[in-house]
Amino acid sequence: GPHMTIAANMVLLLAGLAGMIGVIMGRDMNGLILAAMYGSTFHRVAVEWKERGYASKDERDDAIYWKALAIGVSVPGLLLVVWMLLLGSFADDGMWHPVRQDDWAAVALFAMGLTVQIGGIAKARMTPAYAAELLDDD
Repeated sequence: GPHMTIAANMVLLLAGLAGMIGVIMGRDMNGLILAAMYGSTFHRVAVEWKERGYASKDERDDAIYWKALAIGVSVPGLLLVVWMLLLGSFADDGMWHPVRQDDWAAVALFAMGLTVQIGGIAKARMTPAYAAELLDDD
């Protein structure tokens, strides 16, 4: 149900963050970031399959999906914009920025994973209480 979705996405978000911290420290942690992104994507698809199967979304589910997607895209987007603005001022003072191709891949994978994870958390938080009780009982 929604509570498990929030917990799973938080664990995967922390795994992706740990991978990103490892990349910043100079380690090769792209695999962990990729695994967190794939894990959250697989979890989201599996949960939606369990909830609906082949049935199409109704209006409420569709509205929740698009709102969660908007939140999921906007949070990493805003974080990247703030980071780029700060980078302009603090790059000379040692603020980390991608240099190698692997660093750029890590940033992109982390942003995509964060999009899915935050979107999944937002969707679970927007699930109405009556639906959450039904989903948690399964």
